[in-house]
Formats: sequence, structure tokens, C-alpha cells
Amino acid sequence: MSMMKVQRWIRRTAGLAAVLAATGVLMLPGTARAVETCVTPVTLYNRGACRGFFTNVSDLKNPQDHVNGGISSTNVDNFIATERARLFDTTSSQAYHNNVGIAMVVLVMMGHKGTEFTSQDQGIAMARAIFAQWEQRVRSYAAAGLIDWNVTVTFSNGHPNTAFIPGMKDIAWALLDAENVAVIRFRLPQGSSGVPFTIQRVCNNLVGFDGSFPPVTTPVTPPGTSPPGTSPPGTPPPGTPPPGTPPSGTPPPGTPPPGTPPPTTPPPGSAPYGDINKPEN
Repeated sequence: MSMMKVQRWIRRTAGLAAVLAATGVLMLPGTARAVETCVTPVTLYNRGACRGFFTNVSDLKNPQDHVNGGISSTNVDNFIATERARLFDTTSSQAYHNNVGIAMVVLVMMGHKGTEFTSQDQGIAMARAIFAQWEQRVRSYAAAGLIDWNVTVTFSNGHPNTAFIPGMKDIAWALLDAENVAVIRFRLPQGSSGVPFTIQRVCNNLVGFDGSFPPVTTPVTPPGTSPPGTSPPGTPPPGTPPPGTPPSGTPPPGTPPPGTPPPTTPPPGSAPYGDINKPEN
């Protein structure tokens, strides 16, 4: 979530802070209908609006980006290295913030829901355990040309966005106004259905409704090559003899036609060209 959105979120919630704290209802960014959204059964990642992904705690004070600095990657190697450094960060002043923010992204992309967890530490541990699987899948999308590294997407009014909430040290989602957002988009493989995952570049937040990130099962064929198991265009079918090979059953050159008697062979001991002792005429 951009700083402008954070400021808008804070500004719109500040006036109702005392009432909402007393009632336990949280104000979402957006229009007046946002309060109603918080108390509806609508869920995302199996969590209600304004509730912590890992803890299910309600808190909406001072929403922040998933990680400070967002994500500026334009290739798969840099993207994976950046997210790995944040997930496994143990030394920076923002280490826990980074751990929680990236853990949520990795887990949601791999199909995990908030209700599987009871604490942030549990979620961070699982995200680290499956990071190699996530990396492999991300690389398969990159190899298949399914990642748009910097594309602007228009989201309609009432679309979800996520944010790090420092008071509970957890991620919560809320609804925002319509906006144009620069994202990293993971397009779906051929034959798949669902919503593509989109990560907002300015903040590394998940933006949009719960996406689908299925494995890439169709073999990837580099441009100018033939798919696995096929031959290049113009290749004869298997078993075809080389050019110039006589058809099957054709006798070798010099073989007499069928039915031709074999040459007469002189009896043993006879001269091959007649009696050499017989005078010539």
C-alpha cells in the first residue's frame, strides 16, 4: 500500500477511532460502506476484513507496507533474492516486519490460508520451510513467460489490499477505492482458471482478490525449437530410410531378373574356357 493510501486510510478511520475501539468494529478504507464490510461474512484468505492473517486479531492502527521499500525487481533472479533476504532477515531493524510481510505473500501464493496458523512465528517457519518450492514455481512461471514484471492494472472501487499493522505485527486486508496500480503479475498457465496473483510494486503488498498460482504443467518450448518428443519441421517419420535407398525388396544392382537361369558352371577339373589341348581352327 502506498504512503498516500496509508494516509488516506488513517484519515478516514481517525474520526471513528473511539467508537470503533469500543465496539470492536474496524473502519476500512474507502467509502462509508466500508464499516458494513467489516461486519459482513466476506472473507479473504479465510480471514475477515481488518483481521490479522496469522492471529485473527482485530487492529487497523497505522497500516504500513508489507516491507519498507516495496519491490523493484524486473527479473526472476533479483525477485527471488530480494524476497529470500527479507524472509530470512534476522539482523536489520525491520527484520520481523520483513519476515511477517514476505511470509504472508509466500504462504498465500502457495495456497495456504490464515486459519492454518495461530501465530506469526508459526507462519514464518512454514514460509521458510516451503521457500524452495515457492522459488521453483516462480522460476517455472518466468521460464514460461508468465510474469509481467511491471504492468499497470486498474482495480475497481472496493478492491482488497493488504497492509502490515504494527500494533499486532500482522497482515490485515481492507478495501480501497478504485486506483491504477503498478504490479508484478503472475498470469495463469494455459488451461488454468482463477485470478492472477498481483503484487503491488510500491509496497510488496498483495492487491486484488485471492489469486491462483497453479503449477506450470505444460512443457515450456523455447522459441525456434520443437516441443519435447517432436522432431523439427521436415524431419521424415521414424523408420524412413535415407534418401536414395531402394524400396524394400529391390535386389542389389546387377542382380538378374527373376526367372533367369544361373550361369553354367564347368565340371570340376574342366577348363573354364574349353579344352586348351584342342587345336584352334
